[in-house]
Amino acid sequence: MIYITLAIAAVVGFLRIYLGVHYPIDVLGGSGVGVLSGFVALKLGDYVFKNLGVYNGNY
Repeated sequence: MIYITLAIAAVVGFLRIYLGVHYPIDVLGGSGVGVLSGFVALKLGDYVFKNLGVYNGNY
């Protein structure tokens, strides 16, 4: 499933450049912000679940 979503994101990014709606640096910057915010959300979720006693070790 992850490969399908990554492929869709790549196609949409390419089409935005191809159609002249965005410059390539806009698309790369947006994907960088998306990856960074996803990483921060993952780490924040891990921190909250482990330090607030919600984590039970089954994931």
